[in-house]
Amino acid sequence: MSRDQINRLLEDITKDPSEWQRDKQAVMGRYELTPEERDALQSGDEARLRAVGVEERLSKGYRWGG
Repeated sequence: MSRDQINRLLEDITKDPSEWQRDKQAVMGRYELTPEERDALQSGDEARLRAVGVEERLSKGYRWGG
C-alpha cells in the first residue's frame, strides 16, 4: 500500500478540488496508488478509504468520490 501517496493526494485535492472534479484519472496518475486505493477514492466511501490507510481527518472531509 502507498499510504503516504493516498494521504498526500487527499491533502492536495482538499486545497484545490477543481482539477480532481475535472479529471480524477489524471490526478490519480501522478501518485503511486494501488488499484484498491484508486477504487476507494472513486467510491468516496469513508470505510473503504480508512481500510486503505487514509488518515481519519482526511477521510471525514473527503467528498469528491463517485
